[in-house]
Amino acid sequence: MTIIAFPTQGEVLQFAFDAFGVLPQKHQLDEHFNETRKKSTQTALSRLANEEGKLDENLGQLLTTFSYLIAGVLPPREALAFGDVFLDLFEIYRDALRTEGTYLTKSETVNRLMRDRMAQRLAISLAKQLQRYNIASDALTLPAQAYWYLPKREGERWIWPLEQVMRWAYDQAGTSMLRFHRPEDIHSELLNKNIDSAKNWLAGRTLPSWSSLLRNFDESFDALEQFRAKQGVPVLSEAQKLSIRIALFLSRAATYVSKVVLKQFGAAALEDVCDRFRTVADCTVESTKMLSEYVHGVIEQQEIPPSDWDKCWFDVVSNYWNDLAEQQIEVSQAVSSGRLTVEEALEHCRPFGPIASLPFERPEVFNVQHSIPSDFAELLLDGLALRVSNELNLSSIQAYCARLESRGLTEKLPWIVPWQQSTFHYREGRYAEAFRFIQDAYDCARYRAGANQYDLVNRYIELSAKNGKRKEFTNGIRWATYLGIEVRLLRQSEHTKENLEAVFDMMKRAVWPA
Repeated sequence: MTIIAFPTQGEVLQFAFDAFGVLPQKHQLDEHFNETRKKSTQTALSRLANEEGKLDENLGQLLTTFSYLIAGVLPPREALAFGDVFLDLFEIYRDALRTEGTYLTKSETVNRLMRDRMAQRLAISLAKQLQRYNIASDALTLPAQAYWYLPKREGERWIWPLEQVMRWAYDQAGTSMLRFHRPEDIHSELLNKNIDSAKNWLAGRTLPSWSSLLRNFDESFDALEQFRAKQGVPVLSEAQKLSIRIALFLSRAATYVSKVVLKQFGAAALEDVCDRFRTVADCTVESTKMLSEYVHGVIEQQEIPPSDWDKCWFDVVSNYWNDLAEQQIEVSQAVSSGRLTVEEALEHCRPFGPIASLPFERPEVFNVQHSIPSDFAELLLDGLALRVSNELNLSSIQAYCARLESRGLTEKLPWIVPWQQSTFHYREGRYAEAFRFIQDAYDCARYRAGANQYDLVNRYIELSAKNGKRKEFTNGIRWATYLGIEVRLLRQSEHTKENLEAVFDMMKRAVWPA
């Protein structure tokens, strides 16, 4: 059966764990993350993907575990920047599933979200977070090519980020792939195996786990260092080796994601995502240069001590991007309402650089690329209008249901008819019947109904209370909180036993317009 929906939050997080490969192998386990904790994490990911257990609590614990494992790979500044980039993208996804309905399968929904919002946001977030955490002060050595973490297409062949970084690592060591992994002409089963693995990875035939990739290069670092020490030749510095490890980690994850996109959506989609990213990223260059000059000037003029430099970077960069976001909202609203022309909008954007002007100069980079089918839009709006109309009755619902079936949209809008039926019985004061239908609507609408989920889940919670169904009442609140949907009467209050009991009692008695 085809599932029309956004992927669940657990499925998204499970993909992140898989893409970055941070769950350690047995030889990597430490006292803080043993085999038992690894297995419990895998179980928790599976349960969250299936929406089982205490959702909000489990999500928080898994995000903490993910951050912990990332911090075991990246240095402190880079780990903090990575975390904020990841949370930026995760919030883009969460905002979309809260506000945007979908008529597409999970895979198609991901494709739409990735091309319409994710690629652009990633470019901005990278520029922002790398400066905000003053990553430049770590003086990492990374490939000179601007977009080494993106795949490149040459004819029918793809050059993956991992291949680009491996070849760059060999250049850093001043040697060939063969001599990097086996510096001497000696028989070594271990080093010969590492060479064979490296050949496969360079050719893109297989993608290593992060632990295998790291072990291979660490063993090669050691062999190279021992050989060069005997020759009296300079070896790679610890800073160079750290830079290579970081680039390998990020390029391996980028290769994983790129290959998934290619397999699921095709070459055109992968190229489109990369083009959108590069277009936005190119426009951040002037902003980052301007900010860099400004921060250095502030540090010099105000004689800020080195101990406060990181705070200066964090505050200045944060303020710039916050101000830009506010300005973009104001200008976009002014253009939409006709208070500003596009030319006037461009003039307003000028102080913030090319990134502020891009949505008005190149709107196609940000515009939604997937038009909603006319039948779907028509039936969605008609169904929502019928639910709140005075004409709502069993015959009008049946007529609407027939229209859905005749247009082949029953599977794409499975939540509207039971919601209509629940509303009809609610108005008649038949709360038991209303709950039966709202249960179906609630189950069908999750990860599908966008902004309509607010009214629907709140009605589900209310009818659970009216029918004395405490388990369903609690589960509805937990799921709403999990998605960031506000619950009537509870709002921002803590979910204490007393508060929940008070809301339960009020919802049991109160009646809202339907």
